[in-house]
Amino acid sequence: MENCNMASEVFQIKELRKPNIFQRLFKQLPKENALIEVNNLLAKKRIQEISVSEISSIADHYGVNLQQVFQKNFLEMYAAQLKYALTDEKLSEDELNELKALKELLGLQQYQVNLIHEQLAGDIYRKQVVSTVEDGKITVDETKALKVLESELCISKDLETRISNQVKSLYVDKFVKGVVSQGSLSPQDERDLKQLAKNLNYDLSLSQSQLNTLSRLKMIWAIQNGELPIVDATINLYSGEKCYFSRPAKWYQYKTVTQRVNYSGLSTRIRICKGVSYRIGTVRPQRITSEVLAPVDAGMLYVTDRRIVLLGNRKTSTTRLNKIVSFTPYNDGVEIFKETGKSTIITIETDMELFHLLFSRVLRDC
Repeated sequence: MENCNMASEVFQIKELRKPNIFQRLFKQLPKENALIEVNNLLAKKRIQEISVSEISSIADHYGVNLQQVFQKNFLEMYAAQLKYALTDEKLSEDELNELKALKELLGLQQYQVNLIHEQLAGDIYRKQVVSTVEDGKITVDETKALKVLESELCISKDLETRISNQVKSLYVDKFVKGVVSQGSLSPQDERDLKQLAKNLNYDLSLSQSQLNTLSRLKMIWAIQNGELPIVDATINLYSGEKCYFSRPAKWYQYKTVTQRVNYSGLSTRIRICKGVSYRIGTVRPQRITSEVLAPVDAGMLYVTDRRIVLLGNRKTSTTRLNKIVSFTPYNDGVEIFKETGKSTIITIETDMELFHLLFSRVLRDC
């Protein structure tokens, strides 16, 4: 690629536009021809053979500030030259010198060409990193190959770090989403996640939201498969009894309430005088009732491996697990059905899905 007119492969000679009727009338030159003149100059000569004075001459001829009017077009010219140079996914010394010369001819700022370089060369490097980590690990040889590519593309250390971390982060996020879709986090899943980070040489720094989600999934797996976590209880436990749950709660029961009493039956109304009458006949009372959810007490709820304890402000009630027939889960609580007596509805301000799983596991084990 050295010793050849690279520019001719990028820039092609274009015809100048003819002045319109008004430009001819006022003897004005089409301003856009200044850009075409610059393009044609790059098409005819090697970039390093063009002088800044030639570009200035074009600007003076058309009376236009090229860098101000055609800055976007100049950036596109530079990007086209860089894209061509990156065809073989490497930048030679001659190519770098030509790009530097083009930058100076077009009056571009260093930060502008850096952004273009980061985008074009960065895309090539990113594709290689993605291909490297797709099997979940980076070998020593693959690391060396990335270092070579980094050098050939003139990738800065900062850009290399950003791209590498982005790609690895997306791969780890994909793994985490797969775990989340399973609905639980087993000890083996946790080990696999740590091993994945180690294989990728990636600092496993999950967001707080991800950590909370994984902690919850870990708890779900423990409830379903492992040893239930034991919590402290302020109540007296039997010998060998274990407490698995302790939270503030409120409990309710359905009660029958009379709303009103209607009277019906045959009757006769006798008028005594204006505005006064006497009613005789049979009066049969009809009671209208309904069931309402009435509060019973509030306090602490304890679930052990043997019983449920409701330590309320008014009294304490205990139900042994083997006396519970079934339960109905709700978004904010649970309704417990016992062998005898009315059902009890308990509301808890907590993760109800975890509580339902825990309660189901406790009843199952019992």
